[in-house]
Parts: sequence; C-alpha cells; structure tokens
Amino acid sequence: MNPGFVNVFADRDGDVVVDNDANQASLAEHASGAGAGVRAYATLLSGERFGAVVVVDGRLLRGPRGAVGELRVLELVVGVDSPFGLAHQARVELARAADEGRLAGMLAACPSGEPEARHVFAAAEKDDPLALEIVDVPARRLAPVAMLLSGMLDLERIIIAGAIAPAISPVLKRTRELMGRDSTLSWAELVASENGDGVVLLGALHSAITLVRAGAFAD
Repeated sequence: MNPGFVNVFADRDGDVVVDNDANQASLAEHASGAGAGVRAYATLLSGERFGAVVVVDGRLLRGPRGAVGELRVLELVVGVDSPFGLAHQARVELARAADEGRLAGMLAACPSGEPEARHVFAAAEKDDPLALEIVDVPARRLAPVAMLLSGMLDLERIIIAGAIAPAISPVLKRTRELMGRDSTLSWAELVASENGDGVVLLGALHSAITLVRAGAFAD
C-alpha cells in the first residue's frame, strides 16, 4: 500500500509489523466484535473506498500477494463500476441534490452548515424523504457487493466497519431489502461493527499483544 514505509522503523529495536487498515479492523472484529465465534465472515471498510478482509475458520486470508479482498475488481461489476464507498456515494448524491436545488427538510436545515454523509444517514433514520432517496443509492451499490462476497465465499456474516459504522443503519436496512428480493441463495447476515472509528487501532493492539505472547519465550 505504501512502498518504503517500513523503512521508517529501520533504526528501531524489536519487531515491526506493517499491515493495512482493513486487516487490522477484521482482527479487531474477530477478537472483540461481530466476528467473534463466526466461522466465515468478511469485514468491509466502506467509507471512501470499499476494502474487504475475509476470515475463514479463524484465519485471515491474505493470498500470495496479500491481495485477498482487494476490491478494485468492482470496476468490472455492473451496477457498482468502481470501488468508491458508501460515504463517498452519499456525498456525491447530496451534492447533486444541492446543485439541482432540491435540498429540503432536515438536510436543508443542517445545524452545522453544509450536510455530510452522516447527516444524510441520521435524517434517513427519521424518514426524511430526500435522505431516504439518497440512501437508496449507496444501498444499491452495497447490495451487489455483499451478494458477490456472500455467494462466492459462502460467508455467514458481512461486517461494515470503520467511522461510518455507527451511522450506517438506514443503508443496511435498505440493502437487506434489496438482497431479500433474490431468494436463490442464502445471503450472509449484514451487520454494523460496534467498534466505531477505533476499530483499526483496536486491531493493531490485538495484533501486538499476540506477537508479544508468541515471542515471550523466544531465545
């Protein structure tokens, strides 16, 4: 992800591990989150860009190049067309509504000035018409992504994690409705992480503790 970054730590004593944020988020969910005790699940970071990590039988899948879960392949999925995430898409639709002079209701009266994705999701929770219209767009992007991961990997659960997770409920509700229209497969359960925006740090701490324990009796 960041070539040469590991060299920042070259002069430090001890072991240094460099890993990506989605991997650490998934480890946090496995240790103390929605992945605990689940045999097969994916953790999906989906704020600005989609990024997935797959855990099967308690093991995080990486692949020979560490690219398991890399979602640039979404450029090939009709109806998704890019790896841009849910917050990004909500912001695009919000800007479109503003440009068209359609800001109304709760989004027009946003107390902090210019509304953001989290304001859209909060307004949708209260059945604001424009917010519900906007939420439908990221939900229609998330549904095929979730169905692709679920159907291909036979997952039990897909966890939406990161800073967006606490506000994502209305998007998940609409996504479940869209996924439920196709009953040909048993789709994975779609849930939001409860670890909030600290999920990556929490995963890194769990990783560090695991490394310390593994090396406690090393020569």
